Amino acid sequence: MLRVLAVLLTLATITLAADFKQARIVDFQDVSEVGGGTINGPSSNGVDITPTAHVPSAIPKCELTLLLDGKTYTALFSEDRHFQIADLERGKLIPVRIEGKKIGMQRPSDGKEIKGKILREETEDSPKKQ
Repeated sequence: MLRVLAVLLTLATITLAADFKQARIVDFQDVSEVGGGTINGPSSNGVDITPTAHVPSAIPKCELTLLLDGKTYTALFSEDRHFQIADLERGKLIPVRIEGKKIGMQRPSDGKEIKGKILREETEDSPKKQ
């Protein structure tokens, strides 16, 4: 019984891995959102603050351009402790798969899949829009 389960698990892993194709990293850039807000009243840890305390914040994001099967895809990915712009290198291959308006990519750090929103899709011979 355990052998059958192991074989099924192996086949499922191979099937999922088969969906991924190697894409070349063409370019990437930091497109983090920076903002902030004000806090009114005491903070959650009980420390007194002024009613107009400014709290800076940032949402780290990366715009990544990939070349796959003669098409260039530009997608937006959120960064976190497992995926950062510093993990990327222009010209390197990375496993990806297209799922409608999303692109699934295996993180360089650990191979787990993350998803990003496709912003643009262009064929190699089409002129780039400015």
